[in-house]
Amino acid sequence: MSSDEGEKVNHSAVHILKLLIKDQQLKEDICAAKFIPTSVIDKEGNAKPRSKKNILNSLINECWSTGLKKTLDCLTRNKIKDILAPRVQWTDDRVPTSKSVLVKRIHEEIIKKDAREFFSEIKKSDLRILLDELDEEIPSSRDEYVDALLDTIERFGLQNLFSSFNEKKLKLMIEECGLVVSSTSKDIMIDCLLNQEDWKPSKKKVKPEKVSKKKPKIKNGITKADLQSHYYRDELYDYCREHDLNTTGNKKDFINRILAYVEGREQPKVNKKGAMLKKRKKRKTATDTDEESSAKKKKI
Repeated sequence: MSSDEGEKVNHSAVHILKLLIKDQQLKEDICAAKFIPTSVIDKEGNAKPRSKKNILNSLINECWSTGLKKTLDCLTRNKIKDILAPRVQWTDDRVPTSKSVLVKRIHEEIIKKDAREFFSEIKKSDLRILLDELDEEIPSSRDEYVDALLDTIERFGLQNLFSSFNEKKLKLMIEECGLVVSSTSKDIMIDCLLNQEDWKPSKKKVKPEKVSKKKPKIKNGITKADLQSHYYRDELYDYCREHDLNTTGNKKDFINRILAYVEGREQPKVNKKGAMLKKRKKRKTATDTDEESSAKKKKI
């Protein structure tokens, strides 16, 4: 299922989990990891196997709940309070100041409601702020902001699921998905499962950039590793603003613009919305479209 073959690669949780639970042992292992029963007790007291469809729905719901919690945890308290909290009804209209309380209450509210409807009620400018805060790629179309946020939640949920397995079990999952991954690195295997991509080591071994012990000044010769490790996003934003560079996008965008500036190279191209141009992979195919839509809209 290599993306080099020009096929549309399906990264959705529905598609990936459907592939994995075809194998009986993997199905049992995945359900056990999420404490999801694979059978129910009938009126006569006998154990009756649950259908794959019911198990799939339970897994999707669990991944969504976990992914939503991780997404909220990644946001700052102020972003949660200013953007998400107004969508929730609070006792005596008093919004709590504790981030943990905010996260728990908003998580419960989104789980109860239709997730797509909840985020669709938020201004698109605020959705962009949330995506930027999560360090996610900003879609070129504002109409795709909700989908991008839902994809992020779904990805966090799958990532949490895969992280609970060892390398041997991940290898079995990779084989079940029809992927070819020439690595024993857990992180690489998880990324390949999430992206449904093959992986082979590059022929040329690129030495990783060393991070300076002291914070260096921003000038020609500074490395991407130093900018990433020694500078906060706000500092990079201020540098871009002071040197008349584009100030939209995430930290990675700022680093690329600053490196191009100090090295005297042409600035990376940006689209009309200000985001750096990148090819956004299709996350859906004709197959499973109805199931994915209902899974994301379902009250989890």
